[in-house]
Amino acid sequence: MGTFLSSLAISLLLLLAAIAKWVSPSGLPNHLDQYAAIVETIVAILLLFFRRHKVVWWLVLQMFALWLGYSLYWYITNQPCNCFGDVLELSAGITVGIDLCVIGISLWNLMYLGMALKKIVFNLVLATFLSIAGYLVAMR
Repeated sequence: MGTFLSSLAISLLLLLAAIAKWVSPSGLPNHLDQYAAIVETIVAILLLFFRRHKVVWWLVLQMFALWLGYSLYWYITNQPCNCFGDVLELSAGITVGIDLCVIGISLWNLMYLGMALKKIVFNLVLATFLSIAGYLVAMR
């Protein structure tokens, strides 16, 4: 039961975001909305069926770290990030909070599943670099 509720909640969040992007894309260049929706759907399905595998939680951690940087840019510039398409307009501050919560849940589940502390520290460093990359992508 340890990972079930968190995987279910995050899967529903990802599917909601994916559906919102398909129904009403925010107009990002190069069909970025559609690519993000595909990735969100795949990760949601992986979470539902393979929630006890560390690699799935690692993927969730890194994906939300990337999105944290993206959301953080829009929060700093005081603009909406449209992370849920144009259907559900959440402030960038709320999406930053969601990203941080999911990152925390992912770390908790990685520890629960027995990931070594060294690997968790390495993943946090990698997540930091991905957050910076997400921020830089949002700047362009």
